[in-house]
Amino acid sequence: MLTLPLCVGTGSAVEAGANRGTVLVVDGDAASRQATASHLASRYHVLTASDASSGHALAAAGTPDAALIALDLALDRDLPGANGPTLLRHWRADDRTSSIPVLILAPRAASDDLQAACLDRGAADYLQHPLHPRVLLARVDRAVREGRDRRRLEAAAQTDGLTGLANFRALDARLRHEFDRARRYRTPLALAMIDLDHLKDLNDRLGHAAGNQVLSAFARRLTRSLRGTDFAARYGGDEFAILLTHQSWREAAVFCERLRRSLLTRPLFSPRGDELDLPTTISVGVAAHAPTSPRPSGEALLQAADAALYEAKRQGRNQVVIFERDLPAAAEGASP
Repeated sequence: MLTLPLCVGTGSAVEAGANRGTVLVVDGDAASRQATASHLASRYHVLTASDASSGHALAAAGTPDAALIALDLALDRDLPGANGPTLLRHWRADDRTSSIPVLILAPRAASDDLQAACLDRGAADYLQHPLHPRVLLARVDRAVREGRDRRRLEAAAQTDGLTGLANFRALDARLRHEFDRARRYRTPLALAMIDLDHLKDLNDRLGHAAGNQVLSAFARRLTRSLRGTDFAARYGGDEFAILLTHQSWREAAVFCERLRRSLLTRPLFSPRGDELDLPTTISVGVAAHAPTSPRPSGEALLQAADAALYEAKRQGRNQVVIFERDLPAAAEGASP
């Protein structure tokens, strides 16, 4: 059991640490859990759990900046036969908790093999008690700092620098994730491919700076139009892709038509609020996966939306074409 002095203060844990992030403490010993939480509360908002399963649920729901797990709780009834490496494998396998730095706190008598196994399974740090409170806080600080740095780098690697939207790499990962969810739970999933009409001509006439203004302004309009569960990405060049969860092709088409019409009636604006006197229209291709008309894969869904976009451009642009409705022959050949 880790023994730490209790910290006495006037503020709550939330008040003391809300600006510095959140740490989850998972410990089956109530006195040890309280002492650890009290010390960390001088710097962090602290969540606590008394067993591995409830700790994992808290982490999945709130995504703390770090989790400190005392290893004496490793034999948890919901994870039969679990030990440190097994717990870490369980956290790493869950997308909701895979990026959270986990510090393992083990008894002094724990073997070197256990330490090596925990670190091999992705533990951010391995601590053995008794441990001085200042050392504990320093190790948690380091794990939080390194975890934030890693998440910033990962976010930068999946973000389009011009528009701030996700890039193709992030779209590919999200499409696979959402398609698997839609197939597992038998829910619809729509995908729309959007092309900014004649952007190349705009670049040729006014320069790429003007084209970049339009791309950025359209990305802001698109972001404001989406629901929290939807996902937008810059596919490349002047093309964008949006994933609309739990949406049929009809619902997705209504959304895309509303977006298209908004560009005809309301101008785009710069980040400073200046109106862009640059006419902008979009061509859109829509496709969907549904339990009654499934696609074989997320890639097939993307190809269907891309085919619909090509047809929208072939027909003269500034319109929404729906794969299921407007391309019946192509639809028959796209999926078994």
